[in-house]
Amino acid sequence: MVYLVPTGETGGQPRSTSAWQGRFTMQQVPPGNYVAVAFAEQPEDLPYGNDEAMQLLLSKGGQSIHLEAGQKAKVKVRVIESEGK
Repeated sequence: MVYLVPTGETGGQPRSTSAWQGRFTMQQVPPGNYVAVAFAEQPEDLPYGNDEAMQLLLSKGGQSIHLEAGQKAKVKVRVIESEGK
């Protein structure tokens, strides 16, 4: 499961999609700043909404990304394994 988590003043809820063979596409993403993050399994609770939560996602393999209106972007992220694996 791949997420785009809004950061800073971007606001809104995280967007998610499934990845197929390591690739994913998200359309109509509003411009702004995000952390892209991928999980091997859907997390029960996705932390977001403050700097501490964003730093945690980045430290586990997420990537910061800035999107402009209509922009296409390629992002590489490390898949975060489930806790205990």
